[in-house]
Amino acid sequence: MATHASHLPLSILEAERRRFLRKTLCDAQVEFERLESSAKVIESALLTAMGALGSAGGFIGMLQPEANGAKVVARGMDSGALALIEENFKELVDQHFSALAIAPYPFHSDIQVIPETVSPSSPLAIAHVRMVVGWRMGKTLTGMMGLGAAITGTPFMEREIDFLYNLVDHMMAALRSIAANSVMHTLKNELDLARQRAAECSLRNEAAKKELEETLFRLSGFNDIFHELNGLRKSDRVLDAFLLVLLGIFSAQSGTLLYRDDATGQSHIAVRGFDDKTAQPAAVREKLAAVFGSGQGIRLGVMQAIIVPSEQLKSLDLFSLQSSIAILFKVDQAARGMLGLGKRLVEPQYGAKERELLLAFTHTFLAFLKNSKSFETIQRLNEEQGKKNIELEKTVLALRESRSTIAGLEKAGERIKAAIAKAMARTTRVAVMDVALILVAGMVLGLIYNYASPSGIPVVPRMWRHPPSPQINITDTHMLLAARQAILVDARPAEFYKQRHIRGALNIPLTLFDFVYMMRLSQIDPQQPIVVYGRTISRHYDEEIAYQLTQRGHPNVSILTGGLNAWEAKGFDTD
Repeated sequence: MATHASHLPLSILEAERRRFLRKTLCDAQVEFERLESSAKVIESALLTAMGALGSAGGFIGMLQPEANGAKVVARGMDSGALALIEENFKELVDQHFSALAIAPYPFHSDIQVIPETVSPSSPLAIAHVRMVVGWRMGKTLTGMMGLGAAITGTPFMEREIDFLYNLVDHMMAALRSIAANSVMHTLKNELDLARQRAAECSLRNEAAKKELEETLFRLSGFNDIFHELNGLRKSDRVLDAFLLVLLGIFSAQSGTLLYRDDATGQSHIAVRGFDDKTAQPAAVREKLAAVFGSGQGIRLGVMQAIIVPSEQLKSLDLFSLQSSIAILFKVDQAARGMLGLGKRLVEPQYGAKERELLLAFTHTFLAFLKNSKSFETIQRLNEEQGKKNIELEKTVLALRESRSTIAGLEKAGERIKAAIAKAMARTTRVAVMDVALILVAGMVLGLIYNYASPSGIPVVPRMWRHPPSPQINITDTHMLLAARQAILVDARPAEFYKQRHIRGALNIPLTLFDFVYMMRLSQIDPQQPIVVYGRTISRHYDEEIAYQLTQRGHPNVSILTGGLNAWEAKGFDTD
């Protein structure tokens, strides 16, 4: 290299040259600070170096660890030479700046002037490069800049080399600043993303908290219902307790609950939050009959509940004009009811979740109501069975008394027979009056015995005192049974039924009518057709059972024409 310029006297031209280079460095520093891209910074450094040193061509590029090769930018250089340098960029850096890799400090730069004796096949010689500048930032980021000869043909002096050192230092400072800004920008984006995720987590936590509170509210409601209704055996107490629990759970201002059981003829009404003297059992029966006679009630099945649509709610009279929601429910075909709640004291009103929860509570209530209804049925059957047991005991006592009476009559008969035999022994000819007396005595004894015997035959058949039942032929009966639209009843005693009967027939002997009816037919629709058969020469069981069913409120009872024999003659199934 040339001797340092400070050891030589400075001419005016030399001073101007140094001022120009310093001004160029200042301008380059300002330009570097303005740029935001590393590629633009190194490109600006190349243009600054070429302009300040008067180079006709040059290139600049950097090696980055994440890239497979180097991106080289060139000015005043043909594309072939540029491609050759870009292809061999890493080898050129290792060849000319191997000392950069072992430099003790992280930021280091070096400059080398290419001698005239360089091999003509070298990429730098082909590109007419006379001076190369190398630098290293950190452990992995390295770069190189190459400059062609000056246009004036003068060699590069020490002041130009010092200028390039300073220019590269400013360039590396700008690259570090851009890298730092990039890291800060990345950290800021990550921080913003973390804040966004934290906000989303907070929203999810709030939603989860709200959902947990709703679940807790739901479970608390079920717990209150189970606690209040568990152990109740009376339907009216179940109804009252359920209405009170709902008012507490939903904070409703008022409530109405109507219930009717056609099987027992019982009606119940519970009102809270208002006073209406017209809320009487008779009115309950009328209102429920009107509601369940509509299309809304027809679609309701057993053990089901449905919310009345808001457009139909205003037309329902629940004894309260302030009902905000109403539910129809049905326990079985005979028991049904209607629930109405007024406005809530808190927000929100009855939204989708509240309506869903109210339906779930109602279905739970139906299970308790069905259990209480079953308990009442069992209790009623036990009471009826107790009464029948008392009647049976009375019958047994009457039989015992009748047996004693019969024994006395038999003894009296024996005495009469002995007297007659004795009288006949005294005479060989019987008078007409004596025969008449014997016949009258026999009739009197027969009537007394028939009256005293529980299984005696009535003198006048009971069916003669009842209006005759309508008749139905075999074909129509078979069609009704095939369509499952009628019930077939065998009215004969159980021993006859066991011998043979029409397939599917229900056996209801006259002596067990009350018991079997309560167990098998009390819950059916009263309007459903019933066909009865079964008679003997001496007893018309079918007429007697048909009359009993009519008395129980079944208007569609018919007698099968021809009975069992006609059914078999048609070839229909029997067992």
